[in-house]
Amino acid sequence: MSVRRGDYLYIVDCYTFAKVKGWAEHKEQIQEKRFEWARSYETSVKKGYFLRLFYQNHCLDEFLKRYWSRSA
Repeated sequence: MSVRRGDYLYIVDCYTFAKVKGWAEHKEQIQEKRFEWARSYETSVKKGYFLRLFYQNHCLDEFLKRYWSRSA
């Protein structure tokens, strides 16, 4: 299990989970997104895109249990 200490959700875990699920195209699209209006929040916005992708594909609970210690 890949749970890390603390309450932080790592973007690298989002990339890994998307790749494992076979969503390489979605992963690359999100990874390449640039947000001029939110440069300092770019990683947080990308995490939101990943969480929405996981939710829409009914895998959000699986992702959170595997990678985010607060959901355990």
